[in-house]
Amino acid sequence: MSARRPSKPCGSFWRRKHRHLAAKGSYPDNQEALVPEFASQLPHDIFDGRPLRYRRTDDGKYLLYSIGWNSKDDGGTMEQPKDAQSKANWSAEKGDWVWQGVPKHP
Repeated sequence: MSARRPSKPCGSFWRRKHRHLAAKGSYPDNQEALVPEFASQLPHDIFDGRPLRYRRTDDGKYLLYSIGWNSKDDGGTMEQPKDAQSKANWSAEKGDWVWQGVPKHP
């Protein structure tokens, strides 16, 4: 299995969080706050079928992540591939697939 970066399954989820920000003045404290007003359902992790992991960060932004190739929740930490020649963005052995911060174009 290749450790290439997944497509952005979270694009619409980012927009929903930004709608929440505009309406409520902050990002949601948890994903469930988006349903049903801003989303009909939560995006699911392709590795375990559970909702993607989400939490607010101390700087007021958010961390959204998948458990990644190793199917283990590493707490939202991302591990770079050990092979410097690799074109992959994530390690296949450990770490999560992480989307964080604020998108450039909400």
